[in-house]
Amino acid sequence: MAAPSPESRIREADFRRLQRLIEDVAGIFVPHAGLLVQRLGKRLRELRVASFQEYCERLVGDADERMRMVECLCTHETRFFREPRQLHFLETVQCPAWLEQADAARRPRSLRVWSAGCATGEEPYSIAMTLRARLPTWSIGVVGTDVSRSALERAQNATWPVRRASEIPERYLLRFMLCGAGCKRGQMRASDELRALVRTAYLNLNDAAYALGDPFDAIFCRNVLIYFREEVRARVLARLLAHLAPGGILFLGHSEGLGSQSLGLRPVGPIVYARDGDGRGERSGDGEAR
Repeated sequence: MAAPSPESRIREADFRRLQRLIEDVAGIFVPHAGLLVQRLGKRLRELRVASFQEYCERLVGDADERMRMVECLCTHETRFFREPRQLHFLETVQCPAWLEQADAARRPRSLRVWSAGCATGEEPYSIAMTLRARLPTWSIGVVGTDVSRSALERAQNATWPVRRASEIPERYLLRFMLCGAGCKRGQMRASDELRALVRTAYLNLNDAAYALGDPFDAIFCRNVLIYFREEVRARVLARLLAHLAPGGILFLGHSEGLGSQSLGLRPVGPIVYARDGDGRGERSGDGEAR
C-alpha cells in the first residue's frame, strides 16, 4: 500500500497553529484537522510544500498567502434564490411596507441592501431582481461583499453556467438574463439593467470596522456566522447592526438565529428580524441610494 502523501498528514501543533492564525485573520473557526487538510491539501501541492509545518513557516510575513489560505477554506457554493421563503417575504411583505412608507413621505424611494458573504454573486443578483421587479422606479443599490477576491471577480463578471437558469423564476430569467452565443454558448450573463444595480467589494467581517458608507435598509448575512465561534459571532453581529438603518431588516441563515440575544431586533419572518425604528434610516442629502 502506498504511503500517504505528505500534505495528507498534519501534526497537532501545526493544526493548532493554523487554527489560531485562521481565526485571527478571518474569524473562521476550523473545528478539526481533517477539514483543514481537505481544504489546504491542493494548495500545498501547488506550492510544492512538503508538510504543514513548512507551510506554517511560509505564512510568517506573507500576508498574501495568509489571505489565499483563507480563500481555500471558504465555501463558495451558493445558488440563485437559495432561500425562497426569505425572498418571498422581501417581495410580498417588506416591499409593500417600504412603498407604504414612501407614499406617506416617511422614506425616500431608494434602497440600499447589503449581501455579506456573497460568494460568486448569486444572492445579491437574486435580491436585485426581486427589488427591481417589485419597485421598478426606485433607486436601488445592492452591495455584495466577500473575503474571497476570486469569488468576487466572478460575481463582478455576472456570468454563470446556463444550467443555473433553472434556479431562477421564469419571469426574472426572461427579463434579467442573457443567454450566451458563439464562444459564450453554455453561459448566461446578467443584463445591463441588472448589473447596474449591483456592485461588489472586498470585506473581511473579522475586521474591526467596515467602510461601507450610509446605513442599509436590509442586510443579508446567511450561512456566514456559522463559521465563527460565539464571541466572534457576537462582535460581527454588532458591526452588522451598526450598518443597519433604524427600521431596517436583517436576514440570517437557518442555523443562525439570535438565540437569547435581542439586540433591539424583533422577528418578523423566516429568520428575518426588524430593527427598532421608524424605517427612515439615514440618507445622503440627495436621497439617492449609495
